[in-house]
Parts: sequence; C-alpha cells; structure tokens
Amino acid sequence: MENIFSHITTVDFVGLVIAMLLMLGVSTYVSRFRKNPIDLIGKRNIFFTFSGIALLVCLLAVGVKLGSGGMNLSLEFTGGTMMEVGFADKSVTSEQISEEIRKFSDKLSASGKPGLKDPVIQMITNTKQVTYPEQMRKVSITVSRKDATAVDTASLNGLTLAFEVAFGKVLLEKTDSEQQGAEALVEFLVEDKEGMFVVSSPIYNSDEEKGDAQKTYTFADDSFVSKIVEDYDPNLNVVSVAVGDLTAPSTKSQEFKSAIIRVTKDGGNNLSTAESSELVTDISNRFQNIYLFKSESIGPSVGEELARKAFWAIIVSLILQFGYIAVRFNGQARYGLAADISLLHDLIIMFGVYAIVGREIDSPFVAAILTVIGYSVMDSIIIFDRIRENLQLFRKESYSHVVNLSINQTMTRSINTLITVLITLFALYFFGGETLKNFAFALIVGCSVGAYSSIFLAAPIVVMIDERVKKEKQELLDKRRDEMESVAKEKAAAKESKEKKKVTSLRTAKRKAAKKQSSDEE
Repeated sequence: MENIFSHITTVDFVGLVIAMLLMLGVSTYVSRFRKNPIDLIGKRNIFFTFSGIALLVCLLAVGVKLGSGGMNLSLEFTGGTMMEVGFADKSVTSEQISEEIRKFSDKLSASGKPGLKDPVIQMITNTKQVTYPEQMRKVSITVSRKDATAVDTASLNGLTLAFEVAFGKVLLEKTDSEQQGAEALVEFLVEDKEGMFVVSSPIYNSDEEKGDAQKTYTFADDSFVSKIVEDYDPNLNVVSVAVGDLTAPSTKSQEFKSAIIRVTKDGGNNLSTAESSELVTDISNRFQNIYLFKSESIGPSVGEELARKAFWAIIVSLILQFGYIAVRFNGQARYGLAADISLLHDLIIMFGVYAIVGREIDSPFVAAILTVIGYSVMDSIIIFDRIRENLQLFRKESYSHVVNLSINQTMTRSINTLITVLITLFALYFFGGETLKNFAFALIVGCSVGAYSSIFLAAPIVVMIDERVKKEKQELLDKRRDEMESVAKEKAAAKESKEKKKVTSLRTAKRKAAKKQSSDEE
C-alpha cells in the first residue's frame, strides 16, 4: 500500500477529498429537482452569459498561448526534439536553461551545422518524484581519455547522466578522478533486470534499432557500454566494466523540478541522436544533478499530418452526429444543431483549460476529445428523448414548459451518471501513473463540461430555436395577413372608386338630360 500512495502529494489528497465532497453535495442537491422542478429555461440567459464569459476567457487564453508559442503542444503535432528534464536545484529558471541552449546552438553554428530556433521551455509547477527500487545493481566503470589527460569530476557526473538517458533510473555512488595515470573510476547503481541493462529510451540505439521501444543488453556487453561513453564524450575510452552485487540505494526517492524543452534546428530538422545527447550533457554540466524523464523526436511533416487528421476526425464526428440526431428525431434539425453547438462549447472549454493550466496537448488528448463528444451527445439525447415523450403526454402545455419539465426529470440521472464516471476518472488520475494522468485530466474536464452543456445549454438552445422558428412563422403569417389586407383594401378602394365613377357618370348623364329637356321646352 505504501508504494501505491507514495507518489500522491498532500495537495492531490486534499483535492481528491474536496472533489468527492463536492460530488456528494451536488448529487444530494439535484435529487430534489424531480419532485420540485425549478425554472431552468426561464434562467437560461444566466447560463448563456456564464458560458459566454467562459468561452471568451478560453479563446483569449488559447489565442495568447498560440501567439506567443507557449501552447503546450506535444511533439506529435509540432515536430522537433522534446526533452523533459528534472533539476534537483529548485531555483533553476527557464532563462538559465535558454541561455545554455543558446550556447549549444552557437557551438553547432561554429562547427558549420544549422543552429537552433528559439527553444520553447515550460517549467512545471509541481515537482516530480523519482522513486528508486529497493535493490539496485552496483556497476563500476573505469574510463580514460584517449589523449592521456586527466578525467575531471564534472565529466564523471555527466557520464552518469549518459547512462541515465539509456536506463532511466541511475544513482551515482562514487567518482574517483585521482587514480594513477589518466584512468578514473565511476560507480553507480542501476535497476537490475536479471542481470540485464534494460534500455527504456532509444536515444542510444543504432539506426537499424530505432523502431525498438526497448532493448536489453548484458552488463558485460562492453561494446554497448563503450557506445554510451563515446556518444557522451568521443575522447573517453572504457577500460573495464565490473558488475557488483545487489545493494540498497542510499536514497529511496528524490524530488526534481521538471522542465519541458522543445528544440528544432533552423530549417525544421531535428537534432540527431548524438546532438541530443550532447545537449543533455551540456545541461548536466551546467546544472549538475539532473534527471532526464524522456527524450523523443519527430519530423515536422508527421506532426502536420497528425494535426490535420485530428482536426478532420473532430469535424467528421460532429457532422455525422448532426445527421444522425436529425434523422432520429423525425427530421427536426434543431436537436442536432443544439447538440453540436454544445459540443463545440465543450471543445473550446477543454482547449482553454489546457492552455490556462499548461498541460500538454497530445494524441491521447485528441482521443479524450472524441470520447467526450460521444459522452456529451449521449447525455443530450437522453434529455431530447424525454422531451419527445413528454410532448405526447402534455399536448396542451407550452414547448418551453415541457422542455423544462424534461430537464428536471432527467437531471438526477445525468448528474449521478457523471459522478460515477468521475469517481473512475479520479482513480485513474491519481493511481494510473504519469502515462494516464494527462488523459484522465482531459476526460475529467470534458465529461464535467459535457454534462453541464447537455443540461444547461443544449435543451435551452432547442427552446431558443423553437421560439425563433415560431417567431419567424408568426412574422411570415403576419406579413401574409398584412399583404392580404392590403390587397383587400386595394380591391375595396378600386371598387369604391368604380362606384364613385359610376355615380358621377349617372349624375352627369342626369344633368345633361335635364339640360336637354329644359332646352327642348324653351
């Protein structure tokens, strides 16, 4: 049990307790809506205003982050080389890291290679804890310089990092650079897998091995050890490798301040394996005790293709859902339109929250978006179905009254379903490890916002569309009635004018007849 809860911080625990209490309170509060409905439709302008403000804040956050290059897009979408580096020194700043990367860029330029674009560095607020195994294998390596000069202690510290890049968890035990001659000794502890080196990062793999996520090497494989050492410093030579017994590390865990570093060469090319290793080594020499959490590279064309496919996956899903909902509800497109509007609201909020908190937008985030689209529209359809049923039962009631009644009847079910889902997602977030944490966070945000939009936005939007349609129909009827009245008035006026002309002509005829008679009598 200690290992399960060891990575949970006090802040995480307090947050979990608060979340559970809030969910319990919300569930208890909404349970009364079925028997004592409230006028949610009448208060829809409050929800529209709240959502409008939230959307504005999120759009501004996304716009500012994209404009400044601070949007935490994963390497899958941007291309380039990404490293997550932990620093034992908690006072390290992004400016200090940028300065070291600029020095490395100048070194590349001086050697005739393309330099680096301005790096994107994101400092992670919470520290990351590295927990070491209870038993680790002791390994001693004797190295020397090919130019017969002495090996300094800083080089030995950096050498430990080179092995850390390949094997993940390595603890430096001892360095001795004062041996006779040009030889030096470095002793470190590495996680033992039945006497094998387990390579968790392909950064040191050869070109033909780059597709392998993990490889194993024996501790006695001097060629592989020599490759790591030479990639770190071509002037170093491996004299001997000695493997000791399993031993308990002096440090069971260590806290690191994490920074995500993204770099790309001028021209859009990625750093080579050797250049990545060299950059990490330079950072290690500058800040000493660091930990490389991960390092990966991807081409810019691949990133653009993934971003394009993710965009079209979202668009196609929205279009297909609109068509399906419209057909299911007897061709009434208002339901599909309301569902898609609320879904767009959810997606913008999700992107905005990620921009504000600085979380990484990666392919699992896209998977979470598509999951939320399915979850949110399911909740909306439940409410729409109840509206359709109630319209048959309450034929004499107004449409807005039926919709309001339907929301109150289904709210308890919707909220309890959400809470059940959130309990699972919080468990995944706190106990699923770093790999699933970002995915779980996206689902927590998306499902919560999706439940809100289904209840407080989708159904009121349907009412708003209904009122708009009825208003347009009434305006059309009024227009037609006015036109008919106008035509009737014109006809009446024409008839009246005709009658007047007829009377006038009769009077004229009578006057002429009377005048003629008078003339004849004379």
